[in-house]
Amino acid sequence: LRATYFTLYSSCMLAVNPMLPIDTVNNRINQYLPVENTVPIAIHFDNYNAFKPDAVDNNLLTVSGDDVVHDVPNRVTSPYLLKNLFTASPIKSVFENGNFALVFKQNLFFNNSGLTVSSLYIDFDDGQGYQTSGWNVETSPNYTEAGEKTIKIKIVLSNNSQYECYATITVKQITALERFNPDLPSTVQIFNANSNHSGGRAFVR
Repeated sequence: LRATYFTLYSSCMLAVNPMLPIDTVNNRINQYLPVENTVPIAIHFDNYNAFKPDAVDNNLLTVSGDDVVHDVPNRVTSPYLLKNLFTASPIKSVFENGNFALVFKQNLFFNNSGLTVSSLYIDFDDGQGYQTSGWNVETSPNYTEAGEKTIKIKIVLSNNSQYECYATITVKQITALERFNPDLPSTVQIFNANSNHSGGRAFVR
């Protein structure tokens, strides 16, 4: 998401860039770091222009010998196509277990189109299909197996247009359980994670 945003931002040829500065985007994302069990989703929806494939052939643009593109005075129509870019992703992609939630944050909706969001949906790739969500609504998966998951994020905008995006996350295990009798005295030994295992705690009595 950052890559698509920064690429579009740096390609702007207008006198004033209508997109938020890159530092502002970074700061908004970074305010949620480090994340724990509730992970925000960032969304980028922008309009941009591309040249029509026949713009030069139809004398809407000209290209000089040094590969410089020139506008044509008094042209009868625009040489541009209006296109949309939609990306969405949780700001964290690796989860220790399945006990987490995703949440849409309105200040992480980066948008230059003037449209607003009517509906938000998440499909966790858990066999449940799309779940209806909303701003600041925590939505959780129902996984029965760990591994790589391809989640889907869908938005409906105020003009009834719909956009869908895919994001890959990794769930290391389904649950993290501690089995011991709290009524009996015990000694806790903590094993820090290393390159061979993910760490843990042992209760010894």
